[in-house]
Amino acid sequence: MTKKKLFVPNLRTRQELIGNNLMEVIDDYPDQLRVVIDELVSHLDNNQLDQIEDLIVNNYGEEVWHKVIRMSTNIPEQVITEKL
Repeated sequence: MTKKKLFVPNLRTRQELIGNNLMEVIDDYPDQLRVVIDELVSHLDNNQLDQIEDLIVNNYGEEVWHKVIRMSTNIPEQVITEKL
């Protein structure tokens, strides 16, 4: 009797498949975007969160990051800018 092996795609293929699945979920359930993002972010450690912050700032500018911080914390813009 032969055992069937479970096919596990390589990392890059898995990343692409999961990305595509997430795009479909967001397309089908746009009201769930915040829930999906919150769940994904909750699994990140401090180093990974730093990398995501860097990605946002480097690709979309500090003003986008400041807007995100203001929306989540009620910290005045002047305080945010001084801390950076």
